[in-house]
Amino acid sequence: MAPEKFSADALLELPLASWGEGKAIGSLPPSSITGKAFKLPGYKVTGWGVWEASAGSFAREIEAAEYMHILSGECTFVWEGGEMSISAGDHLFFPAQTKGAWHIKSPVRKLYMLLVPLV
Repeated sequence: MAPEKFSADALLELPLASWGEGKAIGSLPPSSITGKAFKLPGYKVTGWGVWEASAGSFAREIEAAEYMHILSGECTFVWEGGEMSISAGDHLFFPAQTKGAWHIKSPVRKLYMLLVPLV
């Protein structure tokens, strides 16, 4: 399974299903709620936070699956079978065991969430 990238524009254009209405508060009408859940069966969240890397290169050796939102910067990630350019606003999912190389062009800051397979 290869890493996946979702641009902010693609997520803004993503069709959403109706999830019903929120509970009304006071005299305001209730909000209509829509969404699309991304399923990660067999995983649990083990940690999340903010991470930053300066310009340079290094190997990705994290065993966990990872969801990330790139807050700033620009880089390329290269793995066996592919390469992707990544920049601020991108959302990514890396499956567990994704090995590869980060090539940071300008300092990258990301919000990340690590997930491990349920045993």
